[in-house]
Amino acid sequence: MPYSLLNYIFGAMPIRSREFLISYFAAAAFWAVPCSYLGVLADNLTDASAGEDTDSEYSLVVTVASVLLTIAATAGVSFYVKKQINLIVEEEERRKCEAKELL
Repeated sequence: MPYSLLNYIFGAMPIRSREFLISYFAAAAFWAVPCSYLGVLADNLTDASAGEDTDSEYSLVVTVASVLLTIAATAGVSFYVKKQINLIVEEEERRKCEAKELL
């Protein structure tokens, strides 16, 4: 979808500025920290593989292990969050169905 079309669609959504700003900064912080961490790890990996670090073998092992753990943690958190969001959506749908049945 073109960006401008998405911009119009999101602009028409009923969301308050306060909710948008809170969710935007929470999401930005959530992704900025791991991305910055991965950037530093990638830089360390480059330095270690080029032999610029005095303890290059140790640094290389630690950096690779850190990258793998970071990827695993990100995948785990993403899986958990998706599971919780699905539970919330199912609960909301159940409530809507119950409300319709009462009418």
